[in-house]
Amino acid sequence: MRTIIVLASIVFLSGCQSDFDKCMETEAPRAGSILALNDMATNITAFKSTSNFFVMMQQGEVIFETKRAESEPAGYPASPSYPPYTCSLDEMSSAVWQVCYDAHEERVKIYEGQKPAAKLALQEWNARPDVVAWKEKNDTVLLAVLREVGLDIKSLEEVDQRVEEQEAAYIAALQNRAIESDCWGDGADDCYDPIDSEVKSKFGADDLSWEGYLSKRVEVSKLAAAEILVKMAGDYGLAVNRADELAVLTCNQNGLYE
Repeated sequence: MRTIIVLASIVFLSGCQSDFDKCMETEAPRAGSILALNDMATNITAFKSTSNFFVMMQQGEVIFETKRAESEPAGYPASPSYPPYTCSLDEMSSAVWQVCYDAHEERVKIYEGQKPAAKLALQEWNARPDVVAWKEKNDTVLLAVLREVGLDIKSLEEVDQRVEEQEAAYIAALQNRAIESDCWGDGADDCYDPIDSEVKSKFGADDLSWEGYLSKRVEVSKLAAAEILVKMAGDYGLAVNRADELAVLTCNQNGLYE
């Protein structure tokens, strides 16, 4: 008896469905398809996964760099540094600028002359048996560290493949966010590494150790990912509302009203 009552209720409710409701059942999915709601939802899920991957990679890099530095064999050769260019016609007379420029060119020549010896010294250091063994061990250490921070990976080759597949989309999303702030002074055309630009702008490149810089990259990357996801979710919410409005409008144009 109870089953008969339930079935009767379902039939009754189905019979009461208005023509407007029937229209919305057809037009709402169509409007969602026009506004690519499924694609937007897929992109949100994909970016969340991708950003988590790269943030964990950076977290692992912080730990790995500490371990690597602690175990590095002695004698790593120093590399010559390109001389900074400090000459400015806006701040100097032509004569003073010329003297400054000529001095800079001399320093550049010295730098270029030092490069071959530095390259040879590095090659010799890399060929040392203890260095070769250290580098081979580092691969094992890096893999362990990346697993430690939460990456479900079996090999470094798998990591390389994921980076190759996902890095372009990840950087593009970061660049879109950074461009809104002129890449923190670097300008959109020079914003090749938006996280680097933001770290330097907020914390100063000269005030951080290498380990400190890597830690700040993690901090900024987390912030960037969170802000991008908030924006993506907001855009999706607006699109859902627009899809509903479009479906209602279409049904109304067909003479059907709620």
